[in-house]
Amino acid sequence: MKYVGLMDCNNFFVSCERLFRPDLQNKPTLVLSSNDGCVVARSQEIKDMGIPMGVPYFKVKDIIKDSKTAVFSSNFSLYRDLSARVYDSLSEQVPTVEQYSIDESFFYLNADSNTDVEREALSIKNKIERQTGIPVSIGVASNKTLAKLASKFAKKDKGVFVLDTEKLQKLALEVPLYDIWGIGINLNKSLQSNNIANVADYLALDVAVVRKLYGVVGERLWLELSGKLINKVCRKKTIKQSITHSRSFNKAIFTKSVIEDALSYHTRMAAEDLRSVNLVATGVKIFIMPSRHGDYVLQGLSANIIFDTPTDDTFAMLDNINKVLNGIYKASVPYKKAGITLFGLIDKSSLQNKLFNNTVDKNILLNTLDNLNKKFGKDFIKIGDRQKSKMWQTKADKLSPAYTTRWSDIPIVSA
Repeated sequence: MKYVGLMDCNNFFVSCERLFRPDLQNKPTLVLSSNDGCVVARSQEIKDMGIPMGVPYFKVKDIIKDSKTAVFSSNFSLYRDLSARVYDSLSEQVPTVEQYSIDESFFYLNADSNTDVEREALSIKNKIERQTGIPVSIGVASNKTLAKLASKFAKKDKGVFVLDTEKLQKLALEVPLYDIWGIGINLNKSLQSNNIANVADYLALDVAVVRKLYGVVGERLWLELSGKLINKVCRKKTIKQSITHSRSFNKAIFTKSVIEDALSYHTRMAAEDLRSVNLVATGVKIFIMPSRHGDYVLQGLSANIIFDTPTDDTFAMLDNINKVLNGIYKASVPYKKAGITLFGLIDKSSLQNKLFNNTVDKNILLNTLDNLNKKFGKDFIKIGDRQKSKMWQTKADKLSPAYTTRWSDIPIVSA
């Protein structure tokens, strides 16, 4: 019998920080968003204190002051690297894995009974934790929707939960519909207005009524909650449509050269991401935005550039971007955000190189730069970084070391 599993890393960002700080186990720990603005990850201890997700940090400073809470800025280099390790560990154990997010993956399991599949899922969980140090939970059911729900029960259980028809019937009255994967705010409001509050209420409807009221999306959801396999686990990754790299400034920026440095950084990062998945871009959009509050809210501008040839060349992108910035920058506007979007992405292998160009030599150079940055730390070697200004950079006063991606940050173990 084929089952669908969902592997979910527990409090992922917090678990990543604790991996190299074992002294923080069972201690209140939280992670902040860009510019150290809001709470984006909480340990169980923080949740038990009643601190919600997304709350501005300044609102909870006094609450956590006496609890000796560990506070971290988001360390995305660390989180991405550990996410890849978790994914690799799971992929070694099952044939088909679909990464759904940085901390979640769907996969298939074959077993003769619920007892066997529970045993297999527990084995997978234990191996991932041994290999990576990241605690995970696994929900197992007949499809993605129910596996997602099962993973929530797994966190409260022993880390693995198999949700079959019998268990769902017992739990259906207890599970509110806003807890179900695929039910957004608008759909939930519509359901509530029709006095449909939980899974039992929803399944009590005739499927024809569901289709009439909530369309194809509602019908598929009803079928999956009924145990049907509608959304299959897909191992093949779809080609990205675009890659965006942007960041809000810590304070308003007026100086053009500082904005150029910010755009250069975002271009380097986006181009590196592009090369890592063997894609090229047909164009790039650059944007510079003022604060959403104040007199300059309508002064944000953007511009699109179509490359002569689809490219992943950082040098070519920088040449175009710096020229276009002159046309949209206004010295009187206080800018709060800048970024780029690479669009029209295609597989690099499908690109026929023009004759008599230096593509091969440029690829060797770019690959060398990528390898050096991977070895010594992101942006170790910078292209197009002239001013050395830090004015535009995101506030990250509580950033932990890049333990796994920068040689200088590797922890030293003393005997």
